[in-house]
Parts: sequence; C-alpha cells; structure tokens
Amino acid sequence: VTTGATRAASGRRLHVVSATVTDARARAAAASPVAQAKDDDPALVAHALLTAIAPKIGDGPVFIKPNLNFNSKDFAAGRLTPADLAPVTVSARFLEGVLDYFRGRGVPYSQMAVGEGFGYRTTANGVMQFLGIDALCRKRGAQTIDLNAARAVHVELASARTMKEIDIAEPVWNAFERGVLVSCAKLKTHRYPVTTLTLK
Repeated sequence: VTTGATRAASGRRLHVVSATVTDARARAAAASPVAQAKDDDPALVAHALLTAIAPKIGDGPVFIKPNLNFNSKDFAAGRLTPADLAPVTVSARFLEGVLDYFRGRGVPYSQMAVGEGFGYRTTANGVMQFLGIDALCRKRGAQTIDLNAARAVHVELASARTMKEIDIAEPVWNAFERGVLVSCAKLKTHRYPVTTLTLK
C-alpha cells in the first residue's frame, strides 16, 4: 500500500493490475493485486486501495507500519510542524482510513496497532504523538507501538541466499504469521537510491 501526494484527477478512478512476485513464500504471503487511487482526502485513498486489494484477514492482529521520517535535530529543537513532514511522512488521516477499513471488515480496533521504529532514534512515540497518530489510535482504541522497544523474534530465512536469519519485532511477526501486515510506504526522494520506492 503506497501513499501519494498528488491531487485527484477529475472523477475518482481506480486501476487494478496483477502483481508479479518470484519467491514462493512471498507469493503466498503477498499475493495481492496492485492498486492505484487518487483523491484529495488521504483516508478515501487508503480505503479505495484496500478495497481494491481486498487483503485476506487471518485470525491474528492487524499491524500497520507507516513510513515516518523527520530531521531529528529540527524535531528536537521544536522547529518542525506536522505540515513540514507531509512530503516524507504518511499522514494520520491516511492511517485513519486504513484503521477504519479493517474495522469495516470486522476487525475490532483493539486488534489493530500502528508502529514504527527509527535506526537513529531510541523511541518513535514522540513522533507518533507529534503527528497526531497517537491521538487517532487512542480515539479508535488501537495501539501504538515503538518497534525499537518491542520484543524481537529470531527468524530463520530458509530460502535466503545471503542473510539467513534476522530479528523481527514481535508485533510485526505476529501480524505476518497470523493476521495482516500493512506496510504504508511513502514515495519520496532519497539521497541513496534516488527514490524510496520499495525501500521500506
């Protein structure tokens, strides 16, 4: 699921095509179509994308991983506003659409969580609070999770060629194994690969 910052074209159009994957495990875990949706309201975009993709819902939790990004020095100095982060950060309004979509599919908000972790910061809680994600989740009854503080699950990758084992935050692993794992990436420029695309 990818967020976009473009304005809506006249009329709401939705285009769905099949995704191509090569690894059997990835195919089983992510055999979803690819969808494109445009609208001025990010919540409507989220709902349209998920409606088109129609993810299979398991008996486990729904974990939503947004792409949150910020300049740590400016953030710490109080020089940022949520609007400053809009080009590089998934909005709380988009996440609201994701949460409400799954509630409409019968998943209680108490079974949903939004979480993030940063490689250069010990906690994501302050950023989620700053962006209004924490308030949104409290209002809905969903959780927010700092992935850096979460317990890890050691996972062996049977089909891997180079990295044979990794540690994954337990909330992410539980959603991947038994529920729904939603990665909300943000298309933006990146100083290393030029654009983030599937980096997240």
